[in-house]
Amino acid sequence: LRIEVGRMVAEGDMVAYDWTATGTHHGHLMGMAPTGRGASVGGMSIVRIRNGQIAEAWNVFDQLGMFHFGGSTYCLIF
Repeated sequence: LRIEVGRMVAEGDMVAYDWTATGTHHGHLMGMAPTGRGASVGGMSIVRIRNGQIAEAWNVFDQLGMFHFGGSTYCLIF
């Protein structure tokens, strides 16, 4: 798994950044059998730093995109 950090903004004890995780699907993931295919998922994170360490974190990422790379055909109804 490789994680590449894009833009980053910091103010006070908060840091916000976007990221892309890239890897190969070798193991079971959320009920999907391994496919051996490459995958890339993007997301954003906000973290609060305290004493030089991450004290809190909020993350959002493309979960639907994770299912799509695995060949899943989930149907969403709103």
